[in-house]
Amino acid sequence: MLLSLTVAAFAQSQVAGKWQTKIAPVTGKPTITINIIENGKKLRGTVVFVRPNGTQDDLPIIDPEVSENLLKFHTEAPFSFDWRLTLRKSRRTAMLHGNDRPGEGGEMVIEWRMWKKG
Repeated sequence: MLLSLTVAAFAQSQVAGKWQTKIAPVTGKPTITINIIENGKKLRGTVVFVRPNGTQDDLPIIDPEVSENLLKFHTEAPFSFDWRLTLRKSRRTAMLHGNDRPGEGGEMVIEWRMWKKG
């Protein structure tokens, strides 16, 4: 039991922080930023989407689950997606994979390389 709690705590601390995509030339901002805050044994945070016109949507992360090098969560409207943030070996880069939730309309898949800032 102690080993599993230690792994979960280590995994949470690895995903906590600010994760960003490359800077979009049109807006001068990252297209997606994920802010993950660790508060005791719980994670919370937001996903920020920057549109090509520079406006942005800030969505809360819902039901985050972390295990070793993977963070799963989802967001609701206007971007109702299931997400997976998979850390790479360096723990400073990750792949973000998102797909729209079943029953939400068409099929849309998002994949972005992310970098941990700070």
